[in-house]
Amino acid sequence: MGIGAATASEGHRPRLTVIRGTQLANLSELQIYAHLKDHGFDPELLGARRTNYTDAEVPMPVRRLPVPPIAGRISRTAAGGFLIGQVSPYRYFHEYLVGFDKAVRGSDILFPVDFGHPTSFQCLKHRPRAKVVVQVWENIPFNWPEDRPLAQHYRAVLERADLFVPFSKSAERCLRLMGVPSEKRELVYCGVDTRAFRPPTLAERARGRTALGAAPQEVVVTFVGRLGFFKGVYTMLESLVDMDPRVRLHVVGVGEDRKVARRARDLGVSSRVRFWGRVPHGELQEKVLWGTDLLLAPSIPTDQWREQFNQFIVEGMATGRPAVASRSGALPEVVQEGVTGLLFAPDDPEGLSHAVDRLVADPALRDRMGEAGRKRVEELFDARKNSEALARVLRTRLGAGEK
Repeated sequence: MGIGAATASEGHRPRLTVIRGTQLANLSELQIYAHLKDHGFDPELLGARRTNYTDAEVPMPVRRLPVPPIAGRISRTAAGGFLIGQVSPYRYFHEYLVGFDKAVRGSDILFPVDFGHPTSFQCLKHRPRAKVVVQVWENIPFNWPEDRPLAQHYRAVLERADLFVPFSKSAERCLRLMGVPSEKRELVYCGVDTRAFRPPTLAERARGRTALGAAPQEVVVTFVGRLGFFKGVYTMLESLVDMDPRVRLHVVGVGEDRKVARRARDLGVSSRVRFWGRVPHGELQEKVLWGTDLLLAPSIPTDQWREQFNQFIVEGMATGRPAVASRSGALPEVVQEGVTGLLFAPDDPEGLSHAVDRLVADPALRDRMGEAGRKRVEELFDARKNSEALARVLRTRLGAGEK
């Protein structure tokens, strides 16, 4: 019996609990859950007490739980995480939510992030009363150590969850290759609020340029993300050496800040790079995107990670900006080669430089690609449309919510 069949006579709106640990909740990603309130659900976020986001930034009610204090600190270290992973399916104790069972007792649908997250395993205890629907970003099949207890965690979630919702075609393919049957998986793209993220007016564009300190002749190329090798930041700096001298690179994010800044100095490009650190998500459009000419996502695939979506690129496309991105993971799904931007081979500074220079030299092409990018976001990555699609999936597959 589906959720809707059991509760329709009572007019019950199923409580859908989106679950995160101490990980930063992707605030744009949460939009598709928030809009489920328009389709017969009561969505909420259940997360850890200490996170990088505030309750006010989340577009739905938030509840918070503690995590194991001592074990959590140990598991955050490389050695501690390895040792815990040898004896327990909970590789990262700092993601385990204390008091979880009691907190989700009134939930009808549990929506954890990815099948490798500890809370996904915690959710299984509440089947069949609560349906377990796993959001999936992972796009590398069998990406876990088979000789450790963590593999039991992954297999249990894959076998026992009621439904999987991959947020990209590459994640859907990952599930298919791991044997998840078609009736237990349904692709729903992540989305952005296309009313909030929009192309600027001329006055807003001018204010955005002023906020970035951009001179009229400069071409602003912007990167937003974690500062680390896998995000391609060092490749990005190398490419700047031979890039059009009008280009100014604006870097938003934290991570290997000192290493990245030192590499910029070693390459002699420090004067052309501006590091902004962390910019609150609510200020990203006005302070960064509206003044940007070109978006950049130079991600590099590793043995255990490929770009899973890149929300920044979608938000930037929503504001009418073209993108230059590597062919890593889901990026070719987001950026259409020659239509909404240009693609290049990962870790190829020359290819990256060539792609950027082509767009720097042709402002009309940038405008055409920016307009096409906005249209693509409206068609595929609109949070309201995708929330409606998710509601339809939950009704069809689980019998949940109102028609």
